[in-house]
Amino acid sequence: MSETVAVWGASGNAGRELVGILEDHPEVGEIEKAGRRFPKGIDHIETAFLALPHGESAKIAARLKKTGRKVIDLSGDLRFSTPEEYERWYDIPHPAPDLLPVPYALPEWDTGQIESSELVAMPGCYPTATLLGINPLVQAGVLAHEARIQVNAVSGFSGRGNQPMPEVQYGNLIPYAVGRQHRHVGEMELFTLGHEINFAPSTIDQYRGMLVTITAQLATKGICDEMVHGILEDEYRDDDFVAVLDDGELPTFKTGAGTDMCYIGATADNCAATIVSAIDNLRKGAASQAVQVFNRMHGYDEAMGLTPNQPAEYTTSCR
Repeated sequence: MSETVAVWGASGNAGRELVGILEDHPEVGEIEKAGRRFPKGIDHIETAFLALPHGESAKIAARLKKTGRKVIDLSGDLRFSTPEEYERWYDIPHPAPDLLPVPYALPEWDTGQIESSELVAMPGCYPTATLLGINPLVQAGVLAHEARIQVNAVSGFSGRGNQPMPEVQYGNLIPYAVGRQHRHVGEMELFTLGHEINFAPSTIDQYRGMLVTITAQLATKGICDEMVHGILEDEYRDDDFVAVLDDGELPTFKTGAGTDMCYIGATADNCAATIVSAIDNLRKGAASQAVQVFNRMHGYDEAMGLTPNQPAEYTTSCR
């Protein structure tokens, strides 16, 4: 029997994308579209997706949790374990500190918390592409001790919200929040085992898509392309929404756009590893990943309503 879901923030870019995916989901019947207020009469709603700005989402989540609904929060409000960490990166008091900590729902790195939780925090788009790319190397211990991780990222302008960006036109590329200013730096560093992130995000004249290039010093000069590629392949061999490209092949900005996938390519030169990840910022970086998590929370097939194992297109060679 299909269920009724609600999407708070359905008029935003990620919210609209989410509604479009849910409309084709075989286990979803009615979709309630809510704004920023808490509507009356939610007894028929079984799962709530929150695609609201930070500072607003956690307030709704707190009220929903009291009703026993499953809640999937796409904002940044619940990604940090403590209110102090949140305040450091968001510069406002946490709106619902009693909710913390909440499982961080990056599906490929979940340890079983998603299925057993009624409230989860979705990763941001930049952390999704970055962590899927670098975390296998971090966990394998092949990075140099205390090596800083350099992350250069290019995103479609939909990631900056609904407001027009006239400066991002005619092929222009706009850097912003470079260094350690972007709040996603703190989120990424929750999982890099002490390795600091230096982050250089930019917005490009494309509505959707994301390409992240990650560089980090390796622990020894003997670590080669094949070893780095092997670590990534071993990690994601059984994952339907992450594809490790052939050795020597890299994704481009267009590779991930319009897909539910994360495409990863890698190279190493005996001194450093370079990982390139491509996703759609609105899909794997937000809406379709939220549906992955929705499926896990309900015990459905993880790929239900989505398109897994999409072949990579528009790739290039690193040779």
